[in-house]
Amino acid sequence: MIVKHPNLYFIFFSLAFSAALFPSMLGNYAGYIVPLGVGIFILDELIILTSLAFMFFQILRTQKISYKIGGYGVYILVFMLIIISLTYVSMFRADNSMEIISRDRWIILNTLVAFLPFAYKPDMKDLIIFYRRFTIFIVFLTLSKFLYLFISGPDNQWAEFGPGFLFMLSLCLAVFLWLDESRFKKVIFSLVVLVASLLSQQISAILLTLICIFIPIYFLIFQVKILSITALFFFGCVSIFLLITIDWTQLAHLLNFNPLNFMIISKLIVYWDLWNAPFIDITPIELIFGRGSGYSVPILVYNEFLDRYSIVNHSLTHNFLVTLIMKFGLLGLSFFSLIIFLTFLPLSKKFKFENSTLFKIILFLILFNFLSTPGIWKIRKGVFLWFLVGLIYFFRRYKVKSRCSK
Repeated sequence: MIVKHPNLYFIFFSLAFSAALFPSMLGNYAGYIVPLGVGIFILDELIILTSLAFMFFQILRTQKISYKIGGYGVYILVFMLIIISLTYVSMFRADNSMEIISRDRWIILNTLVAFLPFAYKPDMKDLIIFYRRFTIFIVFLTLSKFLYLFISGPDNQWAEFGPGFLFMLSLCLAVFLWLDESRFKKVIFSLVVLVASLLSQQISAILLTLICIFIPIYFLIFQVKILSITALFFFGCVSIFLLITIDWTQLAHLLNFNPLNFMIISKLIVYWDLWNAPFIDITPIELIFGRGSGYSVPILVYNEFLDRYSIVNHSLTHNFLVTLIMKFGLLGLSFFSLIIFLTFLPLSKKFKFENSTLFKIILFLILFNFLSTPGIWKIRKGVFLWFLVGLIYFFRRYKVKSRCSK
């Protein structure tokens, strides 16, 4: 098997295996926390650092990076400089936690992944081959989990379906539903992923799987136009209303699931407190530049293990928009929003290329999931976000160059 761009295979295959073996990124698993003398690292962080080192050596070897980084791609550079600068300034704030600041380096590492496409310059054929191999690999891991679940029961670590692994699996499903022509394969793959997400007993994972099934099929039936997008928005509002008003705990009891994971109203109340807490007594300067990477806020939340409410310090708000405002202010959020907005800008033809619609659908699905998770901060999810953003900015000049050469 010919493997082109081995560094891309290394980072994504390694992260997929890590997510399968270690369900939680912050879990205290043997071998997952790695002390190296200069500091304590998690396995995923070492994977991404190794991949970025390979990218750096690739640039040194070729003595050039793709010219396609120019134009709108400068906004990615500016955003990265903003978060690096504001993270550095946070070290001098007396009320900020150095431990939290050190963990927020993951946001910077994730952003650097956006430059992988510019260093390796894959074409669409390379990406399709890579996607097929990655999907086969992650399906193999999924079936292995089902096997362990059948043999050893749900308490086995390998049998657990964590949020990071289900995130990758659901995105693979969305691409498969868009590209593959066999309805039988689509139904089987959808059922496998849906069962896996149900076994996770996490409402966010189940919702992500459902929208990864629905949205690609929806836009295969209806073209991506203002009318179809408006209808989808209306349908989404209705679905959210039903999700909130229906008591899902009875169904959870019926399926022998943990009912606490399906108490939607209680979860929304906790999320609302998390989203509002960073804005309490915020100053205009903090609103513009953020409260710093090391900022945390005490929140009264229910601890299902202790079966009581307790106060915990949260450095993340389980919403990527509020997290960006809290850490990097409206300045950081503005540049991030600009990066994302340009890719969806309907009047811009620079972001229209082969399979650009699929790229934008996947980007939307990722951002939708980030509305209730700190995904931009987590390495597993953040890597997928920024690699996709990098691909979109890379390919936006690909078609323009082709036209000029004809």
